[in-house]
Amino acid sequence: MLSNLGFNNHSLRAKNAAIPIIYYIYHRRIEADINSPIKYKDDKLLIRKWLCLSLLKGVFGSQSDTVLTNIKKAIKAELADTTKPPAFPLDRIKDEFKANPAKNLSFDDDFIEGLLTTQKDASDCFPILSLIYSHLNFGNQDYHKDHLHPASYFYNSKRADYQTEEDFKFYTDPTNWNSILNLQLLNGTLNQSKLDTPLKDWLTNNHIDKVNQLIPDVSLDIEDFKTFLIERKNLLVGQLKKMVI
Repeated sequence: MLSNLGFNNHSLRAKNAAIPIIYYIYHRRIEADINSPIKYKDDKLLIRKWLCLSLLKGVFGSQSDTVLTNIKKAIKAELADTTKPPAFPLDRIKDEFKANPAKNLSFDDDFIEGLLTTQKDASDCFPILSLIYSHLNFGNQDYHKDHLHPASYFYNSKRADYQTEEDFKFYTDPTNWNSILNLQLLNGTLNQSKLDTPLKDWLTNNHIDKVNQLIPDVSLDIEDFKTFLIERKNLLVGQLKKMVI
């Protein structure tokens, strides 16, 4: 199930984060069907959000036994609640830790700003993109981290390509071109065909849904990369806030 949700041994750094999932599935008695592509979709969406949030906030960095005890209490309360159909209790888990500044699962503006500077090869990159792209169908699909505007353009840049030193520094700064701001999750087959194709051409040739891929409706010419980053940042901040509420 974790593999189907897009996680592997590298991206699931805190293995303790899987224990509440195992506990919930076992006591809900859905282990035989949890990997069905058509069953428990809402549960799996909540489980993936839990994994992303807990990894990014470092919930299991210390006092893991206490953390697990509190989560167990939230799961038991959820399964005992007869007023609604049971679901993985992400909201109850959030409530358990909302008063704990070291363990709460909330994201303030400064934290989100920091997430968006995360580089492609950083351990947090996939969980961040997975949270941003929670609407994608991860079942039986291999998703890759992909540069929207191709990386080759930036690392092949030379000072002579730009009119000003300021522009040269901006375009060659990895904080801009190699961060979450210029990354997407893309189906492996599409990613292998995309390669170094300019973003504007790739979108047109493959009829890509910009809304689904969280690409702002602005000029995608590389000359307008600064404007693209500003608008994509606004888009991703809104998406992250929506995902963590």
